Amino acid sequence: MSVPFPRPTEPASSRTDVHLRYLAYFRDGVGRRVEAMSEDEVRRSRVPSGWTPLELVRHLAPRATLERVLLHVVQEHARHLGQLDIVAELAGGVTDEV
Repeated sequence: MSVPFPRPTEPASSRTDVHLRYLAYFRDGVGRRVEAMSEDEVRRSRVPSGWTPLELVRHLAPRATLERVLLHVVQEHARHLGQLDIVAELAGGVTDEV
């Protein structure tokens, strides 16, 4: 049985509860997709970056408390902002860096 997509109108006791519902939904989706793959497919990369479904699960699972997940999202934004700064500089744009 899969976790249903959180309904925006469903009452929640806190924002944390809302975030946990979405996290449960997406975690379930990852798990269901990987469980449906053969052992060979789980260990095989099909993308240019080289990651495998098993590596992705390991990346998401070990320390997935809400606090750590949110910190990871902040880190991802910081990393992608740095990447975007490079593109902006090459395009002749400005960045916030001095």
